[in-house]
Amino acid sequence: MKLSDLIDIQRLQVILDHLFASNGVPIAIFNPDGSKVVSTPWRDVCSKFHRVNGITCQRCIESDRELNRIIKETGKYAISKCRNGLIDIGAPIIIDGEQIAVIFQGQFFFEKPDLEYFKKQAYLANFDEKAYIKAIKETAVVSKEEMKEMISFLVQLSGFIADMGLANLKMRESNVELHEQNQELSAVYEELVATEDELRNHYDMLVERNQELKEATEKYRLVAQGASSVIWDLNIETMMLDTSKSFENITNIEYIKEQPMKSLIDLIHPEDIDKAIYIFEDALEHDEIYEDQFRIVDGNNNLKWIHAKGKILRENNQAIRIGGSLDDVTEHINHQNYIKHMAYIDGLTGINNRNQMLNDLEDAFDYLKSHHDSKLSVILLNVDNYKDINDLYGHHLGDKLLTSIASRLNKISDERLKLYRYGGDEFIFIMKEDHPEVIQKTSERILRLFNDPFELLGKNYNLTASVGISIFPEGGTDPDRLLLNGVTALKDAKSKGKNHITKFTSSMQEKLTKLRQFDHALNLALKNNEFFLVYQPKVDVASNKVKAVEALIRWRSPKEGIIPPNDFIPIAEERGLIAKIDLWVLEESIRQVIEWTLNGYQFDYISVNMSPEFLMDQELLKHVRTLIAKYTFNPNKIQIEITENVFINSFDAAVTVLMQLKELGFSIALDDFGKGYSSLSYLKQLPIDVLKIDKLFIDGMVEDDQPIIEFIVGMGHRLKMKIVAEGVETDDQLDLLKIYDCDLYQGYLYSTPLSPIELKLHLDKNYKETLA
Repeated sequence: MKLSDLIDIQRLQVILDHLFASNGVPIAIFNPDGSKVVSTPWRDVCSKFHRVNGITCQRCIESDRELNRIIKETGKYAISKCRNGLIDIGAPIIIDGEQIAVIFQGQFFFEKPDLEYFKKQAYLANFDEKAYIKAIKETAVVSKEEMKEMISFLVQLSGFIADMGLANLKMRESNVELHEQNQELSAVYEELVATEDELRNHYDMLVERNQELKEATEKYRLVAQGASSVIWDLNIETMMLDTSKSFENITNIEYIKEQPMKSLIDLIHPEDIDKAIYIFEDALEHDEIYEDQFRIVDGNNNLKWIHAKGKILRENNQAIRIGGSLDDVTEHINHQNYIKHMAYIDGLTGINNRNQMLNDLEDAFDYLKSHHDSKLSVILLNVDNYKDINDLYGHHLGDKLLTSIASRLNKISDERLKLYRYGGDEFIFIMKEDHPEVIQKTSERILRLFNDPFELLGKNYNLTASVGISIFPEGGTDPDRLLLNGVTALKDAKSKGKNHITKFTSSMQEKLTKLRQFDHALNLALKNNEFFLVYQPKVDVASNKVKAVEALIRWRSPKEGIIPPNDFIPIAEERGLIAKIDLWVLEESIRQVIEWTLNGYQFDYISVNMSPEFLMDQELLKHVRTLIAKYTFNPNKIQIEITENVFINSFDAAVTVLMQLKELGFSIALDDFGKGYSSLSYLKQLPIDVLKIDKLFIDGMVEDDQPIIEFIVGMGHRLKMKIVAEGVETDDQLDLLKIYDCDLYQGYLYSTPLSPIELKLHLDKNYKETLA
């Protein structure tokens, strides 16, 4: 009995579609065997991500099974949080005491989802993070009160469907009963009429059946001879085996009509023979059907996989005969092994991939549940500066390098220390150990594998790596948490520089929590306008007049007070907020320059620092053009300050963006000049108007850095650039800058950074001396 036989499915579809349109929560009805009766569309989070990824799809299946089990055992509705973080509810549809279907409603949240958790889920499952988080945000959030109403409606709907189905079932049964009674009356009459004909034809039928039996026997003989399968028959008492001639094709052994069973057993591979005999004898003792799969070594010494199947004939509960078929399934087995290889082996390096690692980690945790003395940890490894090698030498060499690294790491891999490629330039070991000292020494041993250079195409490449360690149970009591905390430890190791090892600790988790809180506070700061700008004067070296100012950001936190930029800018960069902050600084600087202009303060420009993330943002020029249109100001009043970090990922792309900003009217300054390694080689190609000498050289110029200052100023002037000295704090430094004909300076010698009001008071007080 199926629900689709009792209910108008099309009308039911219309009801579900209206329900979905009203609350945005998908709903579906499934048969007990899992086949779909009717459903609304799924949300993107499941249809585009959870259900199409091997890892998350398996979680969906397991969650569905658990929800079905609860409903089946209780006969009532159930609520479940699936392993991917979404909420599902279900209710049985019971007709005449039998559960014939289950109605589900789900793919929603009880409360606003933790986006950080789902970002980590995207990392583990290799999702497109931006698209996945968008799908999470679009997923419905249902309050507890709404949830009660939803459950009540679902239970009532399942009851209504059941009542309709039961009514249709009773009506159908009544119709069937009437039809059967009518058929019985007709059958009695027909039986009387047929009796005479039956007696007349009985003799003829016996003759025909005898002929059919002879023909069937001949057909069986022909089929057995022509089939690709081996048809076999074994007399249990004599253990004599009779086979079809295709036995010769599969075994490459001469066909003999009857031969001892031992002749087949002798062909079975030595590693499989004990198991094969056990399965055969066990089937003879207990079962009606025998089935097994084993390897044989044929007459040409070829290894083949054989699938054996047979039906056992018994007399007085004793097996007396068995017959069946033998098939060569070697090609099928090889194909299955190839598919498994493709799914679980990394195509580039040939070692186990992420899918195999996740499976093995799940198995390891299952083993931990029943073996409490077992040990487990993960060691994550990331190659330092691998991206630089990829960018410099190309992906072809980068791939060869990864293959060499995997080969070297694999030499120490064994059953207790198993290697996998986690993705990109990251590898992971699953280790059956929990002693910190042993794991530390193993990690050091892993890093020593990088002591010798990697030789490729006649060149040596010296590499280092960073390692993050996560140990059960402190590092996590489930696979996801153990991995995520291993990633956290690895990030901490990377932040300390090259060639470091970090073990995850609870204090690291506290640090992460504080970082998330800081991240939240930064978002609120943008929303609540807690940032403000101060301005440091840029002064003409010759005349000591203020020519320009540099905008510097500060944060006035309601809880912490004034927070300096060195404390929050690195976090903003790490958390992806720096571009939003840069945009705010740019707009606030534009607003300020307009206000000053209206009040008669004529600076050459306000300089604004721009991060690499903001400069390379695809929306940058759109944002800039929007600001120009909004404020109708002259862009040459704004100078964009950049550092050499802008050019790390793509020099050509960065130059293109700078040229477009120049075309809009902005001037460009290169900050911290002299600290990087590429400035001199790229300087002539850059659309730079101003070079800013780093404070490091200004601090040392009185003792021994004078030639460097003289060289930078002279070179900059020959390239038609203005030169600004940063961090000028003494008269001796200023005197030397005058000698070398530096253009502008800024620093505490003239003034600390000032608020707009302080700067106005300063200029009003010293108007004649300072105003340009």
